[in-house]
Amino acid sequence: MTVSETIEEAKKVGVKDMSWKAWFMIITIISAATVASYYGVNVTMNLDLANRVGSLEGMLSHTINSTFYTLQKQASYIVSTVTSGATTYYCMQNGTSGKLDFWSTNLTLVEQFANGNLTSAGGLIWLKEAQHNTSLTLGYKVLEIESYNGTLRSWSNEGKGFLLSTLASDPNTAGWGTAEAPYWWYNSAEDTIKYWNGTGIVIIPSIGGGSSSSYTLPYTYTVYKSGSNYVMEKYDGTTWSSTLANRTWDYAIANTSALGGGTVFGRAATYDIPSHINLLSKVILKGEGPSATILRQTGNDCVITMHEKDGINAWQYQSGIEDLQILCQGGTYPNTNAVEATQIRLCLFKNVEVRDCDLNDWYITGSANRPSSVNTWDHVRSYGHHITSGAQFYVDSYAIDSLITDCFMEYKQYGFYQASATTTQTWTLYHYWPVNGDNGIRLKYGYCYIYDLRTDSDVDHQVYVDASANNVKGIHITGWHPMMPVVNHSLFYCNIGNTFSVEQVSIRDLQNSATNPDYLAQCAITGSGHIAYWLIDGIFSCNGTLGRWDATVTAGATITNDFVT
Repeated sequence: MTVSETIEEAKKVGVKDMSWKAWFMIITIISAATVASYYGVNVTMNLDLANRVGSLEGMLSHTINSTFYTLQKQASYIVSTVTSGATTYYCMQNGTSGKLDFWSTNLTLVEQFANGNLTSAGGLIWLKEAQHNTSLTLGYKVLEIESYNGTLRSWSNEGKGFLLSTLASDPNTAGWGTAEAPYWWYNSAEDTIKYWNGTGIVIIPSIGGGSSSSYTLPYTYTVYKSGSNYVMEKYDGTTWSSTLANRTWDYAIANTSALGGGTVFGRAATYDIPSHINLLSKVILKGEGPSATILRQTGNDCVITMHEKDGINAWQYQSGIEDLQILCQGGTYPNTNAVEATQIRLCLFKNVEVRDCDLNDWYITGSANRPSSVNTWDHVRSYGHHITSGAQFYVDSYAIDSLITDCFMEYKQYGFYQASATTTQTWTLYHYWPVNGDNGIRLKYGYCYIYDLRTDSDVDHQVYVDASANNVKGIHITGWHPMMPVVNHSLFYCNIGNTFSVEQVSIRDLQNSATNPDYLAQCAITGSGHIAYWLIDGIFSCNGTLGRWDATVTAGATITNDFVT
């Protein structure tokens, strides 16, 4: 193709629709002239040819106003490919002006050129049917979009984030449809990030009405108080409200469960609960801290139940309660539990306070075919004030194999109490501190392992093993620090009835600071009751006159393997 033919084709079809041969002629002429000029070679053209080349350059310097390129002007640079024989050229077009600013057979060189031009102000580079060189460090505020073999990828500088359009108000969406679905922008007046989903504007959800930048990852549902209403906000920004807090919490939990689980987050507020909230599997109930998010009992019902929706014999698993307070009003609503849990498994309760509960803080049950098991209570605290009945942990019927760690109890009848269960039950207590109760721990079944126990009571025996009507597998205490005076009672008391037994009792490293107990350890065995293994080791008492232990054994009752050091 000659120069004349090239210019005639450009006039006829326009620069954007020229054939590859015409483009190759243009690139060849300009490249030759550039090389010749660089080496000082005189290039002579006749006037007609010079005018023709000038006409061609004029066409290249004008904005290309086709419909296609108008749609691409939001890109700072568009890099596309032009193939001539076996050679591929990468052409860098200015996405705003439409001008052809640079070309090369080296794609990385073209990327570097575009990136360098955008370093100060930022912008977008669109690679059409070309792959980004991952060794290239893009400038700050530069975003590169790679469209290659039907796959779309985006690249930015080392995770510093994408550059969104900043608008003082939302754009005019008249005429927008599915084609505009990828559009995102930052509304500076509202401090929110929004996008067009194909049918309407959607806000990237905040947590409880705050700004978009408040939290990086939204919870599944967020509950918050707005005037007299309790609002439930989904992660996509949609909301629902009710004048009843328990209805809002229940609806959020049910919807989260239907999605396969997640977290229902309660912002700081006091939520009045006239009827219980029912927690479901794989749902975490989370607040902003026990002093901030408070569930307050306002009816003659417990505050939270954990009974799976498909029947009382179904498991509830992988649910939990974290970072909130359950405020019961025991003087007004007596004989109610704070939390009732049936057949729970792999559940976590962390940083939770229960206050003024008239009965049991945690009422935990199971059944013979589906026992509750493998659950954890971590930094759970109980403050009873004037309420002295019930227990912090009331374990009944097949609630087994769980862990209590770093928990505190004040002013309850019992700290940890076993009502009835299976002999295979195993509970482990770490750093447990019951204060001002009749018995800090009352064991009736199975095994109980206790490490670093703090007891602080002058009411009754601080640890009571009751085998008067049941077999107890064993109780093992390592590291026990009694604090308060115990008047006319023993620190540890074991009551074994006729025909029943305690297989193992061991008390190690008991550092006694209490005064005037009858005995540090005492047992009473009647009928044919039996202790198979009894060990008291490493006791230190601040009062050297105290008896270490005493056993009242009736005829027929026995103690074997008795070690007291």
